[in-house]
Amino acid sequence: MDGAGGLGAATGSAEALRRSPLPTATGAPDPGPRTAPCRPAIARYAVAHCRPCPLLEEPTITDPAATASDRDPAPADRTAVDRTGAHARIWRIAGPAILANVSTALIGLVDTWAVGHLPDPALLAAIGVGAFIFNYLFWAAGFLRMGTTGTVAQAHGQDDQTRIARIVLRSLLLALALGALILVLRDALLAGALAFIDPETRLDGPIGTYFGIRIWSAPAVLARLVVLGLLLGTGRARTALALEVFVNLVNAGLTVWFVQGLGWALAGAAAASAIAEALSAVLGLALALALLGRAHLAAILRTPGFWRPRAFATLLSGNAFLLMRTLLLLSVFALIWKIGTGVSSTIAAANQVLLQFLTLAALALDGLAYAAEAEVGRAVGRQDRGLVHRMTAVTALWSALAAAALSATYALAGDAIVALFTDHASVRAAAGAHLAWLVAMPMVAVWSYQFDGVFVGLNAFRAMFATMALAFAGFAAVALWAVPLWGNHGLWAAVTVFMGLRGLAQALWYRPLVRARLAEPATAPAAV
Repeated sequence: MDGAGGLGAATGSAEALRRSPLPTATGAPDPGPRTAPCRPAIARYAVAHCRPCPLLEEPTITDPAATASDRDPAPADRTAVDRTGAHARIWRIAGPAILANVSTALIGLVDTWAVGHLPDPALLAAIGVGAFIFNYLFWAAGFLRMGTTGTVAQAHGQDDQTRIARIVLRSLLLALALGALILVLRDALLAGALAFIDPETRLDGPIGTYFGIRIWSAPAVLARLVVLGLLLGTGRARTALALEVFVNLVNAGLTVWFVQGLGWALAGAAAASAIAEALSAVLGLALALALLGRAHLAAILRTPGFWRPRAFATLLSGNAFLLMRTLLLLSVFALIWKIGTGVSSTIAAANQVLLQFLTLAALALDGLAYAAEAEVGRAVGRQDRGLVHRMTAVTALWSALAAAALSATYALAGDAIVALFTDHASVRAAAGAHLAWLVAMPMVAVWSYQFDGVFVGLNAFRAMFATMALAFAGFAAVALWAVPLWGNHGLWAAVTVFMGLRGLAQALWYRPLVRARLAEPATAPAAV
């Protein structure tokens, strides 16, 4: 189980959650002494002014006969335990992560249903464009979750709660600063998005209404990404699932009420999303406060070393590589849409349907990648090269099985899936003509998803950007050559090359990265 339990436990018993120790690399709360490394200034402040932080206290040993080996297994013993339960550990994170992804995908159906039953059909197109803008904007900010998960998982592997708190606090400050910047630039962002998408003029007003309301939730969304990184990095995947289900259920309920009940149309859909995201951020920050301890966090904030420019520069450097990597990925999907519209509206619609196959695949493969982030990161924190390889192999096995199941499903039921997304015969025919690319895609793309998780756990953010840049160059080269010759088939050939190159480059880079990361002594200074 994950250490925090469900949402009810998180909200109804915050004190119990705060006092429960974080699960260790073996998966269970550590029953033995676990005083975290602490700077002298923090320690002096805590002794003088604060009640003991439960993440730093030594729990009472109730069994007087317990031996040292009972309380604190040796690293080799813990590794043996980890390797025995590696599959269970992976699914303890991957299962809730997949369910969270599914719940997020389903909420889009609720928005479509609520707005789709309004009298003006143009509103449905407008919310589609608005959702497209926010999906890309917040997806680009996903580096906050990835960066936090990887670094927190490594610190968690070292049982270094002070470093975890520093990582989370600095990441939250970065998230809030970026959220404020988005609000300042909101008019420019909307103008740029409309110039790129170029929708019908009559949609500009409804899109502006939707964007102008929902954009105010940007700081909350970015802060929640950091909290999700903390929860996944410390093995609390079920709590992360509860947080995502909470925001999605609130969003769904408010959307139906505001749009259908109160008749607020697009303004209601935007307000529902903004309110749900704000409430989720408040709940997430309360969970983070309960996990890390208010006194502990206050002491760290009062330590001059926390505010060192070099520490923030290191954080920004790693996140900058993740951001650039994500922007290249988003550029590929934007070009799929843009090139498709250049061929014909039917092809553009067919490509939109085919992209749903990639979205469905991501629901499963991303969940396993999240597990790789946490488990590989924890193994790196413990400087256990064998465990890194073990967790990489286990996630590779399950990812390959999931990809094979997806390809088989697409081969057997691809036409039926296409029919679920469109009633237009011409769009169905165009999508069916390109379906073979999507049948093969999961088996080609699986390694890029899996190694993304591994590289996040290794904190190999520069390598993630480099391999993405290489794959993007391959995509561009193939697209420039193949699209004029083969049309939309050339485009999907370029996408297939892009996915394959990402996984291949990461696979070739993997072992040198592991040797470089684990050659450093365990006492090396923390990156953040």
